[in-house]
Amino acid sequence: MAVTRFALTVATIASLASPAGAQPSKPDDKPDYDTAKLRYKQGKAFLDAKLYDDAIREFEAAYQIAPVPELLFNIAQADRLKGDSARAIEMYRRYVEQAPAGPGADEARRHIAALTKLLREPPPPKQSWRDDDDDKPPAPSAPPAAPPTVQPMPEASHVDSPAAHQRAIGRYVIYGGVAMGAVMGAFLYLGSHENDRIRNGRAATADDLRNAESVGSAYNWTAGIAAVVGVAAIATGATLIIRNWDDDVRVGAIASPGFAGLVLSGRL
Repeated sequence: MAVTRFALTVATIASLASPAGAQPSKPDDKPDYDTAKLRYKQGKAFLDAKLYDDAIREFEAAYQIAPVPELLFNIAQADRLKGDSARAIEMYRRYVEQAPAGPGADEARRHIAALTKLLREPPPPKQSWRDDDDDKPPAPSAPPAAPPTVQPMPEASHVDSPAAHQRAIGRYVIYGGVAMGAVMGAFLYLGSHENDRIRNGRAATADDLRNAESVGSAYNWTAGIAAVVGVAAIATGATLIIRNWDDDVRVGAIASPGFAGLVLSGRL
């Protein structure tokens, strides 16, 4: 009866991770990184051509497909050059929050400080020129501005799909199940050791024997609960990994005169 209850408990908890009748399938919400990178390249071309609204549109479309922090920095650059200082500050701050040690983090912080100061200070008054100033030599022209810094998109391997996050959660749940197995073993050992110590005492009485039995039962119950939770966690973690199996993970068979088996490749 105890074995039956144990099996039913594990099956019930494991079923919570998978909807009834659901079959493992490839997720449809995996980021289309190639499309995102194409939109990024179009945005960069628009930014170089000083078409800032078009650049913002393309960078935002790329971010919707593959939300990498570098695209937030590029959106902020386009907003700043367009003259929308308030929105540029917001985008720079979002970039720094997501990538505080990113390659553009220091530049983003400098722009935040400069734009914040610009918004707080009133614009300088326009300077009027008099007729007698016509004979003054023309002021030297400013050097051409350097093209704005644009952060490249990371490689596709750095953009995790939702399936990869679910597999990562499954791994950690399995680790927790293994830890619960270690707890079960520890309580079984401690319960047996304490039971033997009480029973083998020199002047063990009937109360001592009952106490030993009570202690052993308590440790065994605790070990049993740890076993149920551990097995359920392992089953749940395995279900998350299997349900989110996609093209990043491949299984192949190998065989040699001394070995035959399966090889698992990819990112679990």
